Amino acid sequence: MNRFLLGILMLVMFIHNAEACIDVNIQDTRNFSNCQKLAEQGDSVSQYQLGLMYQMGKGVSQDYHKTFHWWSMAADQGNATAQHRLGYMYIQGYGVAQDYVMSHLWFNLATLNGDRSAAENREIVAARMNRSQIKQALSLANKWIAQH
Repeated sequence: MNRFLLGILMLVMFIHNAEACIDVNIQDTRNFSNCQKLAEQGDSVSQYQLGLMYQMGKGVSQDYHKTFHWWSMAADQGNATAQHRLGYMYIQGYGVAQDYVMSHLWFNLATLNGDRSAAENREIVAARMNRSQIKQALSLANKWIAQH
């Protein structure tokens, strides 16, 4: 019984900490510190939120390279929103070299993980690609799925 209660207490504390990271006031440096701590512990929502803070320059200096780093961490864990945002970074060339194949890959994965708007963006980038590039993007997506 004690282990059960301890488990519940730990879960409540984790949820409370994660919610503190998803604060509306992302300019608050306390929120940044909490997000960073949780992100470093592997929480994908906090990794996404930390990337968002770097993208917007809220509470920290704007830094697309750090945005990319944190969104990549979250995306690798299957966070569909982070996957969608990575697709956007690649199509626009924000913090990374513009790459339609990689953009398509991440939009495709986000779509498979339930992000409906990513499907629309995948079609937009596909219109800019040739058949070989689309085939390459689909192959990369299949490899990613097999590894995760």
